[in-house]
This record gives sequence, C-alpha cells and structure tokens, in this order.
Amino acid sequence: MITQWRKILGDFRHHRLQIFLLGLVLTLGTAGVVAALNARAILGREIAVSYASAKSPDIVLWFEKVDPALLDQVRARPGVGAVDARRTSLTRVAANSGEWFTMRLTVIPDFPNQQVALLHQHTAAPAAAAGIFIEQSGQTLLEKKVGDEVQVRTPAGEVARVRVAGFLHDTAVAPSTQDRAIYAYVAPATASLLGQNPEPDQLLVKMKERGDLGDATEFSEDLSAWLKNRNTPPLRADAMANTHPHAALMSTMLAVLEVLAAIAFTCSAALAAGMIAIWMKREVRQVGIMKAIGARFSQIAAQYLALVTPLGLASFAVALPIGTLIGRAVVKYYETSLNIDVADWSVPANLILKEAIFALGIPFLAMALPILRAAKMSARQAIQDPGIVAPTGPISLTAKLITMPGNRRLTFALRNTFRRPWRLTATLLALSAGGALLLTAYNTYESLMRVVDVSLASQGHDIEVQLQRPVAPAQLESVARAVPDVEIAEAFRRASVNIVADANGALSIAEGRRFLLCGYPPETRLIKLPLQEGRWPRADEPDAVVVNRLVQNATPGLHLGSEIALKFRERRTKMRVVGLVEEIGTPTIYTAFPAFEAVTALGDNSQVLRVKTSAGHEQAVASALDQALLDAHLAPSLISTRVEFRTALNEHFAVVTAVMKMIALAAALVGAISLVASVSLSVLERAREIGVIRALGATPRAVLWIFLIEGSAVALLSAVISIFGSIYFAQAINNKAARELLHVAVPLYVSRLGLMMLFSGALFIIIGVWLSVGRILRMSVREALAYE
Repeated sequence: MITQWRKILGDFRHHRLQIFLLGLVLTLGTAGVVAALNARAILGREIAVSYASAKSPDIVLWFEKVDPALLDQVRARPGVGAVDARRTSLTRVAANSGEWFTMRLTVIPDFPNQQVALLHQHTAAPAAAAGIFIEQSGQTLLEKKVGDEVQVRTPAGEVARVRVAGFLHDTAVAPSTQDRAIYAYVAPATASLLGQNPEPDQLLVKMKERGDLGDATEFSEDLSAWLKNRNTPPLRADAMANTHPHAALMSTMLAVLEVLAAIAFTCSAALAAGMIAIWMKREVRQVGIMKAIGARFSQIAAQYLALVTPLGLASFAVALPIGTLIGRAVVKYYETSLNIDVADWSVPANLILKEAIFALGIPFLAMALPILRAAKMSARQAIQDPGIVAPTGPISLTAKLITMPGNRRLTFALRNTFRRPWRLTATLLALSAGGALLLTAYNTYESLMRVVDVSLASQGHDIEVQLQRPVAPAQLESVARAVPDVEIAEAFRRASVNIVADANGALSIAEGRRFLLCGYPPETRLIKLPLQEGRWPRADEPDAVVVNRLVQNATPGLHLGSEIALKFRERRTKMRVVGLVEEIGTPTIYTAFPAFEAVTALGDNSQVLRVKTSAGHEQAVASALDQALLDAHLAPSLISTRVEFRTALNEHFAVVTAVMKMIALAAALVGAISLVASVSLSVLERAREIGVIRALGATPRAVLWIFLIEGSAVALLSAVISIFGSIYFAQAINNKAARELLHVAVPLYVSRLGLMMLFSGALFIIIGVWLSVGRILRMSVREALAYE
C-alpha cells in the first residue's frame, strides 16, 4: 500500500468522530435539497395533471330547467367538446359530533357517463346507487363511513336520513377541511327523497379548443345568442377561469419549496466548508512535514480531496433515499391538504442528475478552498505555523475596538470570536439561514392571522345566515330578534352579477368573472368596513356602490368615480363607484336596497340574515338561531360565524406554513448540531492554546467561560442576523399574500413564539459548547500542551 493511502486510511481511523460529523452535516443538507426539489417537481407536475383530469367546465349555462332536447342541441353545437347537465343547491348536514356543516349538493342525472366535472372513486367507478356520495376530503369532518346514515336538512326545514353510498374524489374543489363545507353528489331519485328538485338547471360545457378566459367569454356569448335565437335563452352564462380554486395558494407553496432548497444548499456548503477549515488548520504542520520530505502541492491537495470525495459520495448515497422518502412525505401531506391526485410519483432523471451535481459540487468546492489554501503553504510556513496569529488589517482594527474595560476574559473571548472572519462567516451563514427560515415561518403565520383578526373585527356582524328560499325581511328579522343574546338582526340581499365593458372601453374586464352584489338596508348598523377611499352612498343616490379591493384588482382601470355597468341575467344597470373598502373574502359590490332592486328586480324578499350577538355568545346564538328558523319553517342552507371563517382561513394558511415550520425546525436543528460539532473540532484545534492559558494560571472554570462567551457571541450574532433575515423574507411572503391571496395589506408582525424558539435554540448551542469543552478541560496542562 502506498504511503498516501496509508495516510488517508490513518486519518479515517484517527479522526472518525470528526469525519462522522462532517458526513452527517453533508447527509442532512443533501437530504433537505433532494426532499425540497423532489417535492417541488412532483407537485408542480401533478397539481396541473390532477386538475385537468377533472375536465372542469369552460362555461356554465343556467336555465329554469334543462330537458334532454336542450342538452342534445348544445352537445351538437360546433366548438362544444362535451356537455353535462347538473343542479346544485345548498343545504346542511350533521356530523357525528352533532355539528351542522354547510353542504353543496349536486344532482348528477347520469353517474356512469359523466363527460364534464368528472368524479371518481379510487376503489371503483361511481354508480348511481341509492344514497349520497360525499367528497372524500369531508370524511374527517363528518366522521362517517360507507353505510352510515347522515342527517340532511330539506328545504322545508325537516331532517331527512340517507345512507352514505361512498366517498368520491373531486379534484376541482378545495378540501372540505379548509372551506368547512361538505360537497355531496346524488342521483335524481335521492335528491327527491331529500326534498330537492331533481331536474337539472345547469349545462356544463367543455370547449373543444380552449384558450384564455377571453376565448371562453366570447364562446359563451356566442352560445347564449344562438340559444336565444332558438327561444331557449339562458338565465345566465358564466365563463370559467379554468384554474383550481386554490391556484394562488398552490403557487405560493411551490415557491416556498424552491426557497427551502436554496437554503438547504447554503447550509450544507457553509457548514461543510467551516468544518473542513477547522480540520485543515490542525493539519497544517503535517502538510509542512510532507512538503519537507518532497510532497508536491498536487499530491497534498489530491490526498485531502481523496479523503472528502468518498465522504461526499457516501453522504449522497445515504441522503438520496432519505431525501426521496422525506419528499414523498411532503407530497403525501399536500396530496391531502390540497385535495389532489398524485398519479405519478416519479422524479425526472435530469433532476436527480442536477441534485447530484449541486448537492455534491457546491459543498465539494466549498471544502476544496481550505484544502487548497493549506496545500499552497510552503514547508517552512506550515511547520512554523503557530495556530494563532496576530490579526492584521481590518481584523486588527476590529480587535482593538473590542475592548471591555476591567474584564480581560470577556475581551479575550470576543476578540477570539472575530479572529477568523471567514470561518465565522461560514458558521453564521449556516446558523442564520436555519434561524431565519424558522422565524420566517412563524412571522408569516402570525402576520396572516393578525390581519385576518383585524378584518373580522371590522365587520359589524358575528353570524351570517343564508336561507334556502327568500322570505319577507320583517319575518326574518322578527324570528332572529326573539333569540336570546341577539343584539342586532338585519335582513340583507345578495345576487351574483357581472361587470360588463362600457361603450368607451375605459375598463379592462374579463366578463366571465362573477361578483357578489350585497344589498343592505339604508339605515343598517351592521356595515362597519373602514373606507380606504371615498364614502358610503347617501340615501338619495340610487346608482351609487362601494366595491372592495378584490373587485378593483379584478377590474383594471376601476377607481373611485368610475361608472360601471352591472349585468344580472339580461338586465344591465349603470352604477357609480363612490367608495373603496378592504376586506378578506369574496369580491363584493355593496349597495343599498333601492340600488340593489334597480340592478336585480328581485323584489323585496331577502335570503340573507346578519346578526350581531352579545360578546362571547356567538356559537350559542348560532345554534339557537338555527333552531328558531327551523321552527318558523325557514330552513337555513348556510350559517357562518366569525370563528368558523377564521378556522377556514387558518386551514388555508397551514398549506404553506405547516411544512415551512417542520423544515425550518429541521434546518435550525442541523445548524445547531453543526455549530456544536464545529466547536468540538475547534476545541481540539486549540488544545495547546488552552494548555498555555491554564499554565499561566487560568482555572478550568475561567477557560470554560471563555468558550461559553465565544459560543454565546456566535449564537447571539446568528440570532440577530436571523431576525433581520426573517423580517425581509416574511415581508416578501406577506406582500405576495397581499397581492395574490388576501388582497388586503398584510403588515409584518414578529412572532413571540418564534423568537422564543430561536433563543431556545441559542441556549441549546451554548449547552453543547459547554459539553464539548469539558473533554479538553479534563486533560492535564501537560497533556493539553502536548496535544497534536
């Protein structure tokens, strides 16, 4: 065996603990890279495939009734790829816990021959069996299984019992756990048993060739005009955006995974480079001896690179399956939380190659720098290397500035911390990356929930009820006011409208987009949304409306003072925008009853009730109000409270923040372990320095305090950098959420829990330093001075 290989094998045996720690750092960093990139690749592909497999409609046409002849006419129309008839209605369903959930009930005339908005079972194809089918994401809310009975409210307010026939998967809807609503599907016969109209009233149209929303809108208008000429005009025609309801949420989640991969790369490279730098500092004298007996630069560099190369390859071999399993776990989590189907779990071959290049190449290059730097030293420099040199240049100036009057031990420790700036930078970079990610996750969640709480606090009502049929406002308010702890009850009105382009084309409008038109009583006490611009309509303004930011963002060119044309069915009515508000929820246009009637001509009846309750009685009033309305034969289809709305948004945010928190904790833990490992190596490197200090009279406790101060300084610096880094990243995520998700300003809040976890991690690091230094302090002064 040649001498070089003996040296390499000897180093492996003698430094097995350090090599194990280095391998652990590389393995964890590489596993994080592989997990994040694999999950990003699979989800990026499967989210699109899963949604496309549902064949969601491009156009929805609404009629009083759809008969087979009308269905056949539309199916035969050129440009129509597929068409199905459906009917949807809102009702309520009871869970095992006794809680009632809103349920969207869809009547499907022909289960086995679906053409559009496809549903499927993972075990078998759905059949038109007697009973009700539940979308699978609602199973955990209902706590029901196949064959169990569920209680469903009928339009008359009675309770019908029906058997659960099975659980279907609808990949085009958001998970029930996030929307706090159940999606159910029945055949016409079952719909009749539930008191619902079994006749379809919608046509779901899939175009043969679909472009953007403008193409769908144009085809919708053409189809509506053709049907009108045939004396079967639709009541309304909606061009659909053909995107998942949570497309913005999914986009944010995929961007987070990309950031996680970048941070994993950074941590892995920085930690590996820092540990190798400490190792090579201990090897300097051996490099000098080898050079003195004739070793060349290339031989020394190759020898140490040959030591780390197998380590890198072995780490990648171990990390690849671990990262793949973690990535699959992340995908599995999102498969459930996003309600998608993952049909293909494979990762592109070129991605694995890229992972290998980056996961091996970047840390290898980072580790090569200290190796090459040591190998370039002359034999004399290496042999005479004292281990500790007087700082020069800017470091010398920094050392002079770091002076603690009357405390030499503190001064010595702090100066020692900044003695090797490159090594300090690598350690801080690795620790700060993990800490910043951890704090970013908690800051983002805290910021989002704070803005939700502020938005909810600005609402005037605590409960909103939607009825299955409109009734006289006086009757509705009378029933509600008789319920204990109801302070205010007002009947509202609602309708779905389009904003249509005006003659001068001042507004850029996607006419297929639907907006909620909310009608309120002129003397309402339950509209308290703060105005961002303008004012609320006066009683003498029958053509004035207030819009929220979501409407403005969806209609480029819309501003205070704009004139808009609202389309309800075939009616078009001009309105003026006199105010802008910010709120979280649905794109909504607010107007008083007279203007609402001018737009819709629906009459005086109301289908919506808003209630203000006594503080702390929200849930009790919601239950009592439900029963009171049933007793009055006014069956609710939806009862929504502030708490439920907040819970639903919390579930939405968890899609992004839950995995962020888990990976952030892992990254911070890896950083902490790596710092302790680096300190352990540094302590061994400085064994003789410790011996000198003790020979000069320092007690073991004094030496321990020096290292604890150094470790504390590094931990504190990394915590400060983490805080500033997290502020930057959290603000970037908040801005993205404000633009694409909530459409309200999202101020930054620093999480106290996040700070507590961050400084708890710093305490863990200090404890690790204390344990590491204890080994050397147990040596005698003579042993420490002789240590190599």
